[in-house]
Amino acid sequence: VTENSNVVSNNPEAVSLAITDLVLKQYALDNVFSPDVKDAHNKATIYLHDLGYPTRVYCSSHSIEYIKKYGLRGLNNLNTISSPAKSASVLTGHLNTFLASMQSNYAGALGLGYVNIFYAPLLVGMSYKEMKQIAQEMVFNGSQNAFSRGGQSLHPDELIWVVVDGKYQSMRIGEFVDAYIQSMPDRVRHTDAYEVVNTENLDIQAVSFEKQDGRVLRKPIMYVARMPHKGKMYRVHTSNGIVNITGDHSLFTFKGKHEIVPTKTKELKKGDFVVIPHKVTLPEDQEHVLITDYVPEWWLAVKGFEKVACAIKAKGNPAKVLEDVGETRYIMKDGKKCDKVRLSLAKHFVKPEEQMLSISGDSQAFMPARLSLTRSVGYIAGLFCAEGHCAHKKVVVSNTSSVILGKLTACLDDIGYSWYRYNQGMKNGMTTDHVEINGILGAFIQFSCTDEEKSKIVPSWVYTASREC
Repeated sequence: VTENSNVVSNNPEAVSLAITDLVLKQYALDNVFSPDVKDAHNKATIYLHDLGYPTRVYCSSHSIEYIKKYGLRGLNNLNTISSPAKSASVLTGHLNTFLASMQSNYAGALGLGYVNIFYAPLLVGMSYKEMKQIAQEMVFNGSQNAFSRGGQSLHPDELIWVVVDGKYQSMRIGEFVDAYIQSMPDRVRHTDAYEVVNTENLDIQAVSFEKQDGRVLRKPIMYVARMPHKGKMYRVHTSNGIVNITGDHSLFTFKGKHEIVPTKTKELKKGDFVVIPHKVTLPEDQEHVLITDYVPEWWLAVKGFEKVACAIKAKGNPAKVLEDVGETRYIMKDGKKCDKVRLSLAKHFVKPEEQMLSISGDSQAFMPARLSLTRSVGYIAGLFCAEGHCAHKKVVVSNTSSVILGKLTACLDDIGYSWYRYNQGMKNGMTTDHVEINGILGAFIQFSCTDEEKSKIVPSWVYTASREC
């Protein structure tokens, strides 16, 4: 058990402290506590937390107003004194010096309350930009102490849900943070091994749990940070999966009677109930999804050659109109015998979200660009994620159960999509049937249910769809 998150392992001070801690634990058991308590602790009937600190207070909350009024005076382990701060920036420096000094007297955390209220008199007359700078200085300098003792972090391979440009995406937190830090080197703030970037002006959000009412909402991501972790990582196993996390990172636990509290990972016990949200709370469920949000433009074509041609002619000389939108060739028709136009061209003259779409080439399969997220669509995507794979311009779902595949074809029929083929075959001596989904629906499933390496993923649109889907 790692009792003290204020200590980073593998340095001379930590080694010295570990030896001292061992000696003082035995001293406390022999000289501070009764023989009955000592025996109970040694048999693990009870547990004495921070036993190695019998001469220290556990934790406390301190008054910023006291430091404002008297400055830094009377600190036994500080040989210098400072008069009361006359600016917010100097007050931040006093706070950090004070907290660093107090750490030698406490075994646990040091708290400061009502920071905004006590800082307020020193912020009078400041612009928003100046106040923001003071706030950043206080947060960064204060968090340096937290990160120097291990921080509250996720392992870089852990998956998180973020919203970028309005789209829900599941990605590894390490890749997400690295991408922002590497793309904005001029905005990276370095504090020892700790790197942080302010992202409050970017359109990125995280899926956040509200313990007060149980909602799962989108909240702006204000900062991204990374640091090397020294010490233990914890692996938490739940019935829904596994998460790797530092001991000081809190998870929400359910205590009964509608009580949900944040609990540090290192304090979790086997059998505790951890809150795992399963659906994002939206003002209303999303009933549709745009195919064009997932399938690349160069894959797509719009139905209605004459409609697009008339829209072009209405704007003047067709050759000049096409040249104005960057088209250097007068080849509008997509495919040899198809009544459709490339989306890259048609989008300049019609609204893509209102059209019937197909994939480029000779495919005759069309679907509305605005796809209704019904139960059948959810089943088709779900079965692909469970049993499917990608092929050339199609997806294939295989299973030994004709009942399951029969339900898949029923769902395809339900949404009015006929461009699929049911095949029967044998594999390893077993009857293995499969369904090929071709055309535009196959492309949508392929691009929304796989990542760039073609590994299957849960599609982001399903998390904002109706419960039925």
